[in-house]
Amino acid sequence: MVERSDFNTLKIENERLLTEIDKLKQKLNEEVKKTQGGVKLDINLEKGRIREETSGLELELTKTGTRIESEIAGLRTQMETIKSQILQYMIGTLTGVGALILAYLRMFR
Repeated sequence: MVERSDFNTLKIENERLLTEIDKLKQKLNEEVKKTQGGVKLDINLEKGRIREETSGLELELTKTGTRIESEIAGLRTQMETIKSQILQYMIGTLTGVGALILAYLRMFR
């Protein structure tokens, strides 16, 4: 009889321990899910922050590219203006030299 009562006590204790193990498993699963949810949220927030930062950098890059193109266009305009001025001075100089040569030829012939 004593063995049977010890057996029943051990059986009850075993069932209690199994129940406690199941509760601990459930609690562990809940904690894991909660942690996973927090990590996913953090990852999504970080992705959003990176997207915002990337779009800001792309906007800055676009502005810089536009400014560079504008500066290049200004420099090209200045170069064309200088070319036309040089051409005007050259034509004026050649005309003056030609007039002097013609005057010299006319005077001494």
